[in-house]
Amino acid sequence: IMAFAVGVIWYTGAQFIYLLGALICQGMAYGIVSVIRPMFVRQYFPTQVIGRIIGIITMIGLLLQASAPMVGSYLLLEINPNALFGAILTFNIISLILSIAFTTHLYRKRVA
Repeated sequence: IMAFAVGVIWYTGAQFIYLLGALICQGMAYGIVSVIRPMFVRQYFPTQVIGRIIGIITMIGLLLQASAPMVGSYLLLEINPNALFGAILTFNIISLILSIAFTTHLYRKRVA
């Protein structure tokens, strides 16, 4: 959802209404991920390591959220607003590809 929203914003030239729509989409996506994350971890990992895996996933997310304002400000002010949206779009596409590959690998390992 977020990758689509960022693509639309990039295409339209970052008008306020589109930025507001993107923030709403981002909030909805984050809410869904917050609820689904423990479910996936529980489904694919043994009970003994669930806490460790959720901690690692949460740590990565928090580090990215902590560094996002600095990196985003740099891209927005020093380079170009389109560079910011391009970076977000690229990051989301990479995350989608990695998550599909990871869950597919774990599913195949679990079935075998």
